[in-house]
Amino acid sequence: MSVAIREPKRLSIMKKLGVKAPGSFDSLPVYIQGRFPEGMRKDTKRVVFSGSAFGKSRRKDRIVNQQVHYIQFLQDQGYEVVFLTGAKSNPAKDDEEFIDLLREQLPNLPVVEAKSLDEWLTVIGRAGLLVSARFHHTIAAACLGTPFITLNSNTPKINGIMEMFQEHKPIKYDVPDLEGQ
Repeated sequence: MSVAIREPKRLSIMKKLGVKAPGSFDSLPVYIQGRFPEGMRKDTKRVVFSGSAFGKSRRKDRIVNQQVHYIQFLQDQGYEVVFLTGAKSNPAKDDEEFIDLLREQLPNLPVVEAKSLDEWLTVIGRAGLLVSARFHHTIAAACLGTPFITLNSNTPKINGIMEMFQEHKPIKYDVPDLEGQ
């Protein structure tokens, strides 16, 4: 069996644990370059939320309330806000839970359930902004030239990718003033 680690943060952790594995990178940028070489026209008034990645947090209510507050702030400013989900074979259960919790307070929150990789990439590529805690969503946004805000995740992957991109650390889900960040 062969192991390759996709970002520097995890590679460092694994080396400290004595695991010998080469650094590598995800194949998503290669796919994007082949399918979307020119990028996409942005809808600057569309904000795409995706990927909850809050795992087994005991602060789910607080996290959801903060996200609802931020979504309402964006909507009040005239932005269209949608939540992106979708996976061909294994939908993320925490995304489904997060959407259900958001919809308790925002029953009309539009959800785009991408049916293909190209549809998923197109939604991210055309967004004026992506707000996410997911590794692949962040890579896709960076490769497609979509501005993005990363939120903390339940693994070190997001911190690692942000270090690799030389970007700011992820914002905590429940930061009191997300719209001011």
